[in-house]
Amino acid sequence: MAGASALALLLRLPWLGHSSLWLDEMWSIGTARLPWRALIRVMLHQDSNASLYYALLHGWLRLGAEEGTARLLSVLAGVATVPALYALGKRLAGPRAGLAAALLLAVNGYHLQFSQEARAYTLLVLLATLSTLFLVRAVEEPRGPWWPYVLATSLGIYTHAFAGLLLPAHALALGARRRAPWRAFLASAAAVVALALPAAWLLVARMREPNAPLGWVPRPSPRSVGALFWFLSGNPGVADAPSRGELLLGVPVLAACAALCLAALAGAARRGGLGRGTPSGWHLPLLLSLLIVPAGIVLAVSLRMPIFVSKYLLAAITPLALLTAVGIESLPRRTRGAALGLALAAAALPLPGYYRFRAHNEEWRAATRALLDGARPGDGAIFLVAPGRLLFEHYRRASGRAPAELQVLYPPERDERTDPAALAYLPELPKDLAEEIARHDRLWLVLFHDEFEHSARASQAVRAALAPRYSSIEERRFDGFHERVRLLLYARAGRQARAAGSAPEREQGGGPVAGDLPGR
Repeated sequence: MAGASALALLLRLPWLGHSSLWLDEMWSIGTARLPWRALIRVMLHQDSNASLYYALLHGWLRLGAEEGTARLLSVLAGVATVPALYALGKRLAGPRAGLAAALLLAVNGYHLQFSQEARAYTLLVLLATLSTLFLVRAVEEPRGPWWPYVLATSLGIYTHAFAGLLLPAHALALGARRRAPWRAFLASAAAVVALALPAAWLLVARMREPNAPLGWVPRPSPRSVGALFWFLSGNPGVADAPSRGELLLGVPVLAACAALCLAALAGAARRGGLGRGTPSGWHLPLLLSLLIVPAGIVLAVSLRMPIFVSKYLLAAITPLALLTAVGIESLPRRTRGAALGLALAAAALPLPGYYRFRAHNEEWRAATRALLDGARPGDGAIFLVAPGRLLFEHYRRASGRAPAELQVLYPPERDERTDPAALAYLPELPKDLAEEIARHDRLWLVLFHDEFEHSARASQAVRAALAPRYSSIEERRFDGFHERVRLLLYARAGRQARAAGSAPEREQGGGPVAGDLPGR
């Protein structure tokens, strides 16, 4: 077990601080480093979904806000899930299955990816695993305590709202157990609901806003459902459309996971079905319920309001690893070691490509360097969407360079450490923006996330204000997985030749350019 935990840690540390922060990570850091009063205001009015993570990160950032330091909290949550999964697997299927599941999670590329992001997802997986572990302990031990189950599930909901889907999954699985303790479970579920009501109320209010936080999510399709299991099986999500080589490396882990899950179901069938009515007969239904029920509920809701996003269902990664381990245990004894070895080898195949991506993904660092190199006194700049300015300021400070000699016209200058309004995703464009633009001969437009409808409207409005008097004379693009950053230089009509003649040459080696890396 110590070896599995050490392996998980060693796999999650390489290039931890190399890859550029992206908008969501900057939001995490910007929110967490606010003073407590302002942080609570953000939780109440802007983002209540990951409030527990922001509170933990607030204390953690006393160690530093550099990329590697901020992401290390997620690494530790990811590593802590390995022994938690072992403890759950030991109760459900024995110590060998628990250890196999722990090893499979340690090398899982999708879990590894989110262990290297300053976001709440690995904390969600840890709390969801503990919630199920405490449920099993409360159900199967005489007079087992229920308060740990209530606590872990409630904290999970304050980490991510989708943790609430554990309740229907657990309830359905309990139906497969003889003499299920329904009174204690329903009382505990009611306590969880009562504790989570403030978060639910805030989230509903947030979703009613015109620019709802999930307005960018497309409607689900068979492809998106297939992508969920592609990722959960162990493929890192560094490309929307994997190349042929990535597919060839990713198919073995998916095939191994599917084959071993089928072996688990076949083994249960040989033993007389799922054992309904026996004390341990609810173990396999519990894993199946945790894997299928949350995804099924989200898929049904998404037919009306799209919310089906693979990373929001990351907690299903542990029941899938356990189901795979149960499949290994159902094989003949002499073949189990070889099956586990092959499954681990298949999971390791996509990892070198993922690490290459981490080593070269620096779109915001490179875009900041290009803007600092190209800016002249009197230049103006507009960042769409607004947190791009925070990313620019972060990397400007990290470079140790003096502020660029340009005036940022949008968003208005605020310090997010004292003013939570600086974190607003898309503040209203000022009415006098056209007048402000007209005072500058050159203007830099920094675009990202302009493929989404609400941010595209702002981008179109800015370009309409530029069109009568300005022309684009240079464009650079910095592609990464999460964001495609475009840096556009506009010059006043009639002065294009002078502006273009003195513009800096493109620094092709300064960071990823279009076509170098997959983007989203």
